[in-house]
Amino acid sequence: MVVLSRRARRGRDLMLAGLGAGLAGAIGAATLGQGVTPIGVGAAFLSGPASALLIWAVLPLVERAVDRTSPLSLVELLNPAHPLLERLRSEAPGTYYHSRDVAALAEAAARAVGADPLLAAVGGLYHDIGKLLRPQFFAENQSGTNPHEDLAPSMSKVVLASHVKDGVELGRRYGLRGDIIKFVATHHGTTVMRYFSQRGAAQGLSEDEFRYDSPLPDTKETAIVMLADSVEAYARGRERDDLAELVERVIEDRRRDGQLDRSPLTLGDLARIKRSFLEVLQGMAHRRAKDYPPPG
Repeated sequence: MVVLSRRARRGRDLMLAGLGAGLAGAIGAATLGQGVTPIGVGAAFLSGPASALLIWAVLPLVERAVDRTSPLSLVELLNPAHPLLERLRSEAPGTYYHSRDVAALAEAAARAVGADPLLAAVGGLYHDIGKLLRPQFFAENQSGTNPHEDLAPSMSKVVLASHVKDGVELGRRYGLRGDIIKFVATHHGTTVMRYFSQRGAAQGLSEDEFRYDSPLPDTKETAIVMLADSVEAYARGRERDDLAELVERVIEDRRRDGQLDRSPLTLGDLARIKRSFLEVLQGMAHRRAKDYPPPG
């Protein structure tokens, strides 16, 4: 049962694993056992589905105890009908579509370096949930009005930095486990808010006063989501020919700034991540030929 259920990603997969285990048990009982009755063979078969149902029933309790998300639950978190994703889509649509793209980048990069692509995709999808509390303060959700124009740079920094703490609290309230919350907590690390640090410099404020005060990513998956978040934000609207240089520049900036110091990513991993990011971004930036005929 354990071997068959290792790759289960849906409830149906788990039940099929249970049926397979039950069938194997029944065949074993019928061929190897001596004096085994049909009832015994039937009981051996039913033990497989019963084990699957038991695992399904206790899985939420185990996840809560270890504060980790099983593959079955990770797949459920990808469902657009999840309450947090529905809220993002309706209350902060720009953040929702940004997060979808980050998830796509993170999944491809995780696969390229042998990390967990499912975990990385879910982490990318939920990393910015803290923006739900003040969506209008983030550029992707603005449409002509920028409330930061009426704020001092130092106050803008406080508002922006709060979305990390807000996201951790919101994720806990919606039942997200620690391995997903970690993406929310670490996706900015101690990076600098460049735009506001430049505004603050005119007032004599140092760059370090505009750094996030968050933990650094310490797994391949969380580090990948940090990089994907930055790359997607800078790449939005760029031409395909500019993407390779941009990916290189953004990732190298994060590395030199020490944001990857606690992650297990190697230089070889970073090279593979850059290539995978570029492939995904070029697909996102696909354009029709200029002479493509209009409809009708």
